[in-house]
Amino acid sequence: MKKLINLAANFVKLHRFDIFAALFFLVLTILMTYPLIFNLSASVAGMGGDSRWAIWQFWWADKALDEGRSFFHSDYLYYPAGKNISFNIDGIINIFAAVFMHKIGFSFYAAYNLILLSTFFLSAFGAYLLAKYITKDQKASIIAGIIFGFSPYHIGQSQGHLALATISFIPYFVLYFLRMKDAASEKNDTSPHQKRPYIKYSILAGIFFALVYFSSGYYLVFSVIFIAIFLVYHLFYDHKHLLSKNYIIGFTVFSTAFLVVASPLLFMSLSNVGDVSVKRDLTASVWFSADSAAFFTPHPFQTMFGSLVSPLYQRFDAENPDKQLSGYYISGTPAEASVFLGYTVIALALLSIYYYRKKFLDRDKLRFWYVLGIIFLVLSLGPVLKFFGIITIPAANLGLDKFFMNFENDLPKQAISLLKTSIGIPLPYLAVYFMPFFSMARTASRFSLFGFLALSIIVSYLLSMVLRNRERIRIFSVNFSKNIFIIIVIALIILEYASIPFSMTQFNVPKYYSALAAQKDEDGKNSFAVMELPYQYKYILDQMFYMTVHEKPIATSFKGRVTSGDENFIRSDEFIAWLIYPNLGQVPDEKMVSSGIQKLKQANIRKIIIHKYPDDMEYYGVVNNLFENIQNQLTKEYEDDELSVYEVW
Repeated sequence: MKKLINLAANFVKLHRFDIFAALFFLVLTILMTYPLIFNLSASVAGMGGDSRWAIWQFWWADKALDEGRSFFHSDYLYYPAGKNISFNIDGIINIFAAVFMHKIGFSFYAAYNLILLSTFFLSAFGAYLLAKYITKDQKASIIAGIIFGFSPYHIGQSQGHLALATISFIPYFVLYFLRMKDAASEKNDTSPHQKRPYIKYSILAGIFFALVYFSSGYYLVFSVIFIAIFLVYHLFYDHKHLLSKNYIIGFTVFSTAFLVVASPLLFMSLSNVGDVSVKRDLTASVWFSADSAAFFTPHPFQTMFGSLVSPLYQRFDAENPDKQLSGYYISGTPAEASVFLGYTVIALALLSIYYYRKKFLDRDKLRFWYVLGIIFLVLSLGPVLKFFGIITIPAANLGLDKFFMNFENDLPKQAISLLKTSIGIPLPYLAVYFMPFFSMARTASRFSLFGFLALSIIVSYLLSMVLRNRERIRIFSVNFSKNIFIIIVIALIILEYASIPFSMTQFNVPKYYSALAAQKDEDGKNSFAVMELPYQYKYILDQMFYMTVHEKPIATSFKGRVTSGDENFIRSDEFIAWLIYPNLGQVPDEKMVSSGIQKLKQANIRKIIIHKYPDDMEYYGVVNNLFENIQNQLTKEYEDDELSVYEVW
């Protein structure tokens, strides 16, 4: 026992600042997400969005595990044929973590929130460790953890994209990838205790690379680009070590470790990659790219200035792509457009360039991070340059509208009109857009994540050199001690990034679904299905979330990344197709309705639920009136202020 106590005491003594850093990031996580920690089971962090899809995935994984079903295929979506969801799964590591937490007593709400909280702590601590390895300065490395772990990008994605908020493993992957190269470059690569130490780092880098992939497919793409930039850069500046036997062995071990760990999900995804549309149309790619103005504009969730700047952030309407493409606005959803770098970070980054040019900083250590940051921030700008909207140059009578329609035949009217008279300034992302694998990264603004990582290293390295070479720091004729200076920098960055109180959402479930959950087939099984109407992108996530309550299959599904064959049943009958994609001016006749109802009955779709959404009351009125006139085949089972339910018989 005494020996264990001594070992613990020695560990604490040796790593006391790391322990302090971990506690600091834990406290900062609770502070920056306040009051989430006190509402773990009552609400879901963020503004809703795709969090409903994440909770559905938790529920489905739990159900598939209990019933011995395939997790990668669900007959509860696009019933009766079902849907292959292997390419729709994002954040599989979160899904299985949530299932485990559910098994030991946590609700899916609490699991979601705890996973999100962990992403802030783990990513901040990982960036701290990475910066500490590079700068050899623990205090300055705290800054790196704040910039990366609590960046406006991370806060923005936390509003509804749990998988994209899971940036936890990226700094650990980068750390061990760098250590693999450095260990392989050492002349004395053997010791009495361990031969070839770079092998250990190669394996760890491969495992964390797989965990990055399990977090989000986007981050797999970004990490591959990071690796490519790293290899090309070092071929120019350090080719001797990069082409050494040790590094080639290490990189092979790294690749093998990744493939071994990632192969199950990788195989499932690649086997369906040709059967799914992952690329957005060009106009949507413009919308969901970073506006250069957003780098300098506080994000809309920011505590002090969020309410002032939120009118500058437009929301993209997926049902109406003909919205304004230029003007005095930052396009995209507020969550995706949150790429504010922070004035303190910008100032320190510019100061680092000044000192870099004066050779005060180690160019060999910083050059790569400048290259990395510039490439990723430029890629985040998307296909064309924007500054409060698209920056255009005159291009009348060049036929550019017809030219681009050869590549994108579904260009919105607004885009066609714009191309007739002018054109945007093209950017390097256009090359990524047309590349098969990399086109999966269809929301360009997300490239900014690695830009924040690069900035975190640049800023922490600058501060480490300043602290190392000066006893006191002079700002506006006032002298500060090193510790006070670091505290001031920390406070400024936190104030600029903070989003307190953190957004939280409570999902309201119509009371009918609890009654529906208790209904069974005649044989006592829970096997009949329902059809939820209307079927639109803005409603389907709610309808999938309701499934976690009523636990019945639905005839539709989340519209993201639809594979061929998903809608075969929907389109196999004129009446069913009309219900899903209605032409309200042409109401189906009695024969068409009768045939469609018979088809629903044969498929055991027993309930048709029509929601009274305020934006679609015309649809409700037409469909409800039609159903009222065919009572010989449908019976109104239930109605309240939110919905009407018809039973097929």
